[in-house]
Amino acid sequence: MTVSRTTPSATVTVLALLLVLAAPLNAAGALGATRTTAPVYEDTGPYAVGFVDVPLGDQVVSVTYPALPTDGPHASYTQSDALPADLRSIVPPAYNAATELDAVVGAPGAVDDGPFPVVLLAHGAAGFRLDNSELMTRIASWGFVVAATDYPAYGRAAQVRASLSGETSDRTFTKADVKASQRASIEIMLASLDAVIAAGDDPASQLHDVIDAKRAAAVGLSLGGGVALAALGERRIDTAVGWAPVTPYNAGSLPAKPVMVMGGSRDIAVEPKEVAKLFKAMTATPKRSVTIGRAGHNSFTDTCRVIAAGGGLIAFARDAGLISGRLLDLGENGCQAGDLPPDDMIRAVTHYTVAHLRDALGIDHKPRGLDQATARAFPGVKITLRERVAGS
Repeated sequence: MTVSRTTPSATVTVLALLLVLAAPLNAAGALGATRTTAPVYEDTGPYAVGFVDVPLGDQVVSVTYPALPTDGPHASYTQSDALPADLRSIVPPAYNAATELDAVVGAPGAVDDGPFPVVLLAHGAAGFRLDNSELMTRIASWGFVVAATDYPAYGRAAQVRASLSGETSDRTFTKADVKASQRASIEIMLASLDAVIAAGDDPASQLHDVIDAKRAAAVGLSLGGGVALAALGERRIDTAVGWAPVTPYNAGSLPAKPVMVMGGSRDIAVEPKEVAKLFKAMTATPKRSVTIGRAGHNSFTDTCRVIAAGGGLIAFARDAGLISGRLLDLGENGCQAGDLPPDDMIRAVTHYTVAHLRDALGIDHKPRGLDQATARAFPGVKITLRERVAGS
């Protein structure tokens, strides 16, 4: 289908969903002038990164992993790749922007330094497994196998089909609904862990001897953040990080495992007060909270770079005047002039996610970069760090 033949109703429907790709469902430091303590994990880590898709039933798990330096094609995705094949033609070609990952497809794993812990990544509502691809590659460069799959019940494809069929999303979800949804998503998360571990045992896989099957973390954005935090209740999950997370159904009864929640001061989907309330309610220990100044909801995704480059469906919607108001605000939340630049956001999120994971999984002998001095060492970025450990 060409741009001229794209029907306005179908286009607007898809755009509306993509604009809130990380928004939740309706469910029940000071600025430092100098780098006194440089954030040790803010930049790309010591490993080159490889990329491979691992089969998982009728879908795949996209995996970034520590690899040996090698030449080869880099992984990439387009705006339409998140849609079912029969709906991809509704994306206007001029706005079907491509995002390239800093990861070589099929690169040999860094087996001599492995095995490496697994990080299971859950996307947000109406999202796609590669929405956080820049963070996937950066985290992997620090010695982690990052595995992201699609969560069909609340992913982009399902939301597009539901909207095109006339279904509405204005219902209020009960606590039972939230629990059932998060439990179902946790099952998919654990299935993706099994698929990655199986690939690690397969001599024909690029992941052979790369996977540490005994150490696993869950990380997620928004609705996926709630799934990641809820997964702390699973024996196989050692720690979790929620990026602008919704509240997990078991927030008040999480086991004593390390947990971190992270949010943006300008987030209008999961507001700072919601993250603060969740942090207070969580019983897991130790627990940490990081608030990043001038960051919004989509600051955690690749979306802001796509907007800055002039491509993507959000730019099309804005330029064509198809949507406005609250919906457009959600889509551009964190991506507008005056918001935290993507480079600064990615550095902050990478540092705190990696620092927490390395501490929680016993890679660092003591916490690194999780102190107030480091929180003051991001030039031009206000970081507010809170922590509570057992007995405090």
